[in-house]
Amino acid sequence: MLNSVQTITTSNLGIVEMTVICLSTGEIWSETFDSAVSPHCLEISCEPGVYQITYLTSFGDLYEGTFTIW
Repeated sequence: MLNSVQTITTSNLGIVEMTVICLSTGEIWSETFDSAVSPHCLEISCEPGVYQITYLTSFGDLYEGTFTIW
């Protein structure tokens, strides 16, 4: 089953590399997008587990978080 993580930016972050890792399976998805074009979707498997998401901007800022799919 494929689904996606949708990202909406409220300010100009430049070019952003978004990476999602399923900590349960080790699967990794990554894509680069322009933050001026919103929203942006990254398809992932959506298997149950804990996921880590990171955003690395062209300005060098790093944003991280986790989410769980039941």
